[in-house]
Amino acid sequence: MGPITIHVRESQFTGGDHVVVFDADVLLLPHDATIAVTLTGVHPAYDRDPEGEQLALDCIRDGIMAVLATRNVGALVEVSNLVIHPVDFRPSYFRRYTVRHLEAALADVPLIRPAEVEDVAALSELARATYAAAFGHSLAPEDLTEHLDRHLSQQSFARALVEDGDVILLALVGGRIVGCVQFGTLREPTAEEGADRELRRLYVDVGFQGRGIGTALVEAALRHPLLAEAPRVVLDVWEHNPGAQRLYRRFGFEVVGERCFEVASGAPTSLDLIMERRAP
Repeated sequence: MGPITIHVRESQFTGGDHVVVFDADVLLLPHDATIAVTLTGVHPAYDRDPEGEQLALDCIRDGIMAVLATRNVGALVEVSNLVIHPVDFRPSYFRRYTVRHLEAALADVPLIRPAEVEDVAALSELARATYAAAFGHSLAPEDLTEHLDRHLSQQSFARALVEDGDVILLALVGGRIVGCVQFGTLREPTAEEGADRELRRLYVDVGFQGRGIGTALVEAALRHPLLAEAPRVVLDVWEHNPGAQRLYRRFGFEVVGERCFEVASGAPTSLDLIMERRAP
């Protein structure tokens, strides 16, 4: 996900109250508490004021920290077109309007956080609905029901978190779970001494697809130490899902094989492609 740009233009000359003008490009850093704010330029109509500029940057940093404190992310921030008005300069207002504008800009940006056992009901509901919408037409009703009950129930997600040691990251928009990615140790005889990993599933609510949420989840998963330090990450993807295949290829995954997708009835099904990503 690229930088989020905010344009702050808050001025009230008639009452002589305040002038708060600046632009900021905010690059979010998942799983990183760093907040770094740098000034790349001031508004050309105003003289430089190093002391005032530093006061404004400190307040902008405070505002960004206040907004991101609950999101488990840091940020690299580049501030430009900064105005330090010689008369109506109120440093504290920079914090106030940074919070207002950044909160508005982040309203539709997903918050990504680890799942907890308390999330399994909502997580199961999301996974079952998304899976049925994407693949239900390709399965007999009884096979679809069996798959949902076996692999995407509340109990299966609780077991993955508590017993299997899997990591599940959630994407939330407005407090609602709209996506998830699950990964853990590769359970295959070819796994390298337990060091290889598997990206087991990636789901995004149908109503939120096309907004970069899947990309953000994969980015967050690959930055997680469990995958970042793995010599090999493996996943399965349906042969008739070219969008997902393109997404995974962007992150360095390549097709290395294929296998039949097995269902309870034993009916013939389509193929899953096996993709892997090896450490440099």
